[in-house]
Amino acid sequence: MTEPIVDPEGKIFRGGINVPRPRRMLWQHRANATIPLGRLLVTKDSLTLWAIGDLTALGSGTYQRVTIARSDVVVSRVYGVLRNGLAFCDKHGVSYFWTYRPKRVLHVLARYDYRMAEPLT
Repeated sequence: MTEPIVDPEGKIFRGGINVPRPRRMLWQHRANATIPLGRLLVTKDSLTLWAIGDLTALGSGTYQRVTIARSDVVVSRVYGVLRNGLAFCDKHGVSYFWTYRPKRVLHVLARYDYRMAEPLT
């Protein structure tokens, strides 16, 4: 297994996302994109989560990028039968990034000195 290369531009990971919606539409309080439609960009200053493609046909509405400053975020592992990934907690709530290889993402986060917490259940 090769070690992820961390450069000043950051590292992009492919997976799934579940983030708070900036505008609530009826019952939809969160936006969701399944694997492999979600993206996570990790830089030395912030995390950015977004979905690719036009997912309005799936009833998810318009996606916007969610950016969280490194100083505001606490990263946790999320374990479960059908879920495996990372939770990013900040003052606005919790954003999730689902991936089959969370250790690769954790390795990059550790190299950028992101704060880590105990796993969520």
